[in-house]
Amino acid sequence: MFENLKLRLLDTIIDMEEHKLSKSGKTEKKETESEVKEDEEGKDKYEEEESTPSKFAGVYSDTESEEEEEEDDDEEDFSLGINSFIKAASQRRKQRKSKDKIEETDCGVENRILGCATYEKKYIKHKERVVHLTLVTVRKRFRKYGLGKYLLQQIIDPAIVGQYDAVVVHADNAAVDFFQKYGFSDDIVLNSRWSDLAEQFTNCTLMCYLPGFSGHSLLKTIKIPDFEVFELEQEFNKWKSKTTEVYQNQVSIVMRMKHEIIQLKALLKALVDRQQKLIETLLRDNDRVKKERAII
Repeated sequence: MFENLKLRLLDTIIDMEEHKLSKSGKTEKKETESEVKEDEEGKDKYEEEESTPSKFAGVYSDTESEEEEEEDDDEEDFSLGINSFIKAASQRRKQRKSKDKIEETDCGVENRILGCATYEKKYIKHKERVVHLTLVTVRKRFRKYGLGKYLLQQIIDPAIVGQYDAVVVHADNAAVDFFQKYGFSDDIVLNSRWSDLAEQFTNCTLMCYLPGFSGHSLLKTIKIPDFEVFELEQEFNKWKSKTTEVYQNQVSIVMRMKHEIIQLKALLKALVDRQQKLIETLLRDNDRVKKERAII
């Protein structure tokens, strides 16, 4: 009974359009430009949607699209087999809906994935080792069971990802509290060190996790915080707020001083130019007077 219930708690990665059509009793599948299909050679892989040319392509020369570089033949295509997978997953889904008792063969790998985390090892300025957490997610119906915390534990474990100086994540604005709960900081000044990683991310908050000096993971020691820990957190946030305010004031003063110095240099240059012109005028007048006296 428990196995059947567990197998029914599934979210599949099958096309959402097919899911909507199955609910409304329609079985006919609509084709879209971005639909996964076999290419001309019959290979089972994913084809990206072709971008339409700009309407101004024939007007402005700088809008002409350049030919895309061909991919290397040695590069592995991880989308191979996607058509077969989606077709088999769709069939398994239909079988589960049509049966009262679900069998093991009616479930595939798409039913066993509860969450995932993707990371990259990068070097910032050729010296700082950074683990860039590009994706971490848990299926909605399996949240609040500690799966996200478990995934973060794996990511910050040096035994799994290797030695690092920081773990950096571009958190969705709705997930900032989640990462802060487990030791990630959204401090703007601190995270400015990793700004080079923010090119392809939008509408998110840059956060980082710095390991302790002892090397122990904070996630393995975090429990319900007591009053002392709460006070410590409040004091730290107050200090950070004051430090940020002081930094902002200092930057404001420096910027004002910079603008004032530039303005003073401009005024000084104008004054020097006027003095130089006055000196040249006086010299010409002096030469003229000398010539007039010499004639007399």
